[in-house]
Amino acid sequence: MAKDVEFFRRLSKSIKYSISGGQPARVISISGNTCTVQPLFMDRVNGKVVKRGLIENCPIAKHCLPDIKVGGVVFIIPAERSMEGYRGTGYITPSVNRAHSATDAVVLGVLQ
Repeated sequence: MAKDVEFFRRLSKSIKYSISGGQPARVISISGNTCTVQPLFMDRVNGKVVKRGLIENCPIAKHCLPDIKVGGVVFIIPAERSMEGYRGTGYITPSVNRAHSATDAVVLGVLQ
């Protein structure tokens, strides 16, 4: 019975870590109302601590534009679905079957 419980604990942990959530990130570059960011949370892969990959073309919330700067720290939150079809104010047709991925993050706050 204990092995069954341990299996489900590990499975639950694996699922939780595969879903991206809000996180701080450093701004690498800004282009208009989008930016490239480096997440500040790190991952452990095969016992080694590694940086997460850059997230490019992150939309910046309008209220963040006056304060965002290269080298600053922002708070990003992934969208529920793929943002690949995002073009402004229209509906978004999902072109990719992706959910809660850091790839689809949006800058919602400026921390520094």
